[in-house]
Amino acid sequence: MRTTMILLLAVMSCTTTTSAQTIPNNVKGAFMKLYPNVKSVKWEVEDDKYEASFKHKGNKTSVLFNSDASIKETEANISVTDLPAKAQKYASAKGEIEETAKIVSSNGSITYEAEVNDVDYLFDETGNFISSSKNKEEDHDDRD
Repeated sequence: MRTTMILLLAVMSCTTTTSAQTIPNNVKGAFMKLYPNVKSVKWEVEDDKYEASFKHKGNKTSVLFNSDASIKETEANISVTDLPAKAQKYASAKGEIEETAKIVSSNGSITYEAEVNDVDYLFDETGNFISSSKNKEEDHDDRD
């Protein structure tokens, strides 16, 4: 039993190390140039994109990189009061707002996200509803 547990822990540890090693050096380097003081980063691979999740200035933040180390988008948690008024009203009508974020794409466009009852609602820069998706492993578009 003890040998099995040690073996299981060793396998899990190798998996974590291996997945961290799959992040290209150019992507890690680009991240370190942007956030040199961040010490704890969780990396995930999404299709051919690389997501770095971390705390920045006390907020949960993530940066999604393309394989060439260019930024696809950044997402940072914000307070509910930082959502545009129309977005606050729309999301609040669905239930209690659990989490909110501001998303800035590589072209500078801004969208907002509000999570309510395991559903992510997406809004444009002025608070107009764009789409919603169930907060699961695989996202899908559920237009209202």
